[in-house]
Amino acid sequence: MGFFDAASPQDATPETRWSNGAADEVWDGWGTMLPGVVNRRLVVARSTEAVVAVTSLHAYPDGFAVTWTAVWLPPVGRRIHRADIGVWLGADRLPDELLRLGVQFADGRKATNLDVERYNPADSPVLDSDGGDGGNHQLREHHRVRPHPPDGPLRFVCEWPVFGIPESSAAVDAGLVRAAAADVIAL
Repeated sequence: MGFFDAASPQDATPETRWSNGAADEVWDGWGTMLPGVVNRRLVVARSTEAVVAVTSLHAYPDGFAVTWTAVWLPPVGRRIHRADIGVWLGADRLPDELLRLGVQFADGRKATNLDVERYNPADSPVLDSDGGDGGNHQLREHHRVRPHPPDGPLRFVCEWPVFGIPESSAAVDAGLVRAAAADVIAL
């Protein structure tokens, strides 16, 4: 079983897709903070046609924000889809053009952009889309993750079948994220 296999988008209901309730209050607090910065660019995967990297990591008191950047050669006759799974819930299968993203903590807990229940119990990691932007050959996806990862490697995982990128990962020391949280300036 692969990293992204456990996700089951067709099982989602509108309530699990979009109900966030109290979770919004957690994220809203981040809007009045200047985050700590982990100064790293981490290439997660590369093929002859595309590259996927973590291009920013910002730490907050109870989690972190990550920006994924994907750059690709122009595909002929293909449409590239944003990495937000929301539009694909209920589909029989995910399109190969959809970029799959995830994080995994050192203790094995993980979260992906394919998870239908984004607001898990406090001890489970949550990977929540915070928008994105891009152009004809580049995509930036912003995600918020909480809680902080435990000590050990913090893995960033991706898969992008349309560009021949199999499940791939790269890691940073989670201690860098936790240390950067000490630099947060809260208003």
